[in-house]
Amino acid sequence: MNVPLIRRSVPCLLPCIILLFLSAPAFPQSAKLRFEISFSAASDSKPLDGHILLGIATTQNPEPRFQLREEEAASAQFFGLDVDNWKPGTPAVIDSGTLGYPLKTLADLPPGDYYIQAVLNIYETFHRADGHTVKLPPDMGEGQHWNEKPGNLMNKPILVHLDPESSTAVRILLDQKIPPIPAPHDTKYIKPIRSSFIRDISNPTGTSSKSSRPPTSPAIRWFTCNTRIASIRLGLPAISRVC
Repeated sequence: MNVPLIRRSVPCLLPCIILLFLSAPAFPQSAKLRFEISFSAASDSKPLDGHILLGIATTQNPEPRFQLREEEAASAQFFGLDVDNWKPGTPAVIDSGTLGYPLKTLADLPPGDYYIQAVLNIYETFHRADGHTVKLPPDMGEGQHWNEKPGNLMNKPILVHLDPESSTAVRILLDQKIPPIPAPHDTKYIKPIRSSFIRDISNPTGTSSKSSRPPTSPAIRWFTCNTRIASIRLGLPAISRVC
């Protein structure tokens, strides 16, 4: 009969079961704190798609939007939220269920005074030649840096007291736009250009945008000519061309 074997095995299994319970992650704490982020029709009258990044920092120099770091100890706190067909005046909510970095949830945020700043990285809809439709942030000459992208909505840093146990909503209005990148000055080797050649190489897959507009940033429309090499500032590899 196997009963003695079973009886002998149970005491051996108990430490393993207890260890599993102790090592299992605890249920995440919920925070009452929440942020309600919105923009007005004065900033943009049409619904927008994109990704909101909310920065929470202990200093405003530099602005929180510039304090996202790979090193967790040196980074400000950030939370991200996708928005689709986001209408003016409609709040987008960041709460305890929103994933953050380096702290995972608002419940982990220590109470204190913080500078807060939100940025909407605006997406555009692209209809690819292969039949797929995707929403992506277009490069506006800034090299895909969401915190510097011209046209992205944001607010000026606000100093507030935050407490995860507070049930009062923190309201943020995105009433600012990141300005266009200034055009480079003409030099012997740098000249602004307007050409279908730029549109062709900036859209190598033959995709089209719903706005069907050419690139508007003056930082895109220039090239440096040195002998027979032209470097196109599109975030793409340099392109050889006879000058």
